[in-house]
Amino acid sequence: MITTNNQMDINQVAGSILSRWSQENFFLYARREFGLDHLPVQEREPVDPAEKVVNPPGDD
Repeated sequence: MITTNNQMDINQVAGSILSRWSQENFFLYARREFGLDHLPVQEREPVDPAEKVVNPPGDD
C-alpha cells in the first residue's frame, strides 16, 4: 500500500483503503440500479396546494 502519510499505522492505512473501496462499490451499484446520475435531470411537476393527500393504510 502506498501513502504519503508517514505517521499512519499500516493497519489504519488498510482500514481506510477498505472503507473507501466499500463506499465506491456501493455507489457503483447505486448508479446502476437506481439511476443516480439521472435524478438531478428529471423534471418536476407542479403540485396543487389545495389537494388533500391521505396516507394509505398500513399492514399492521
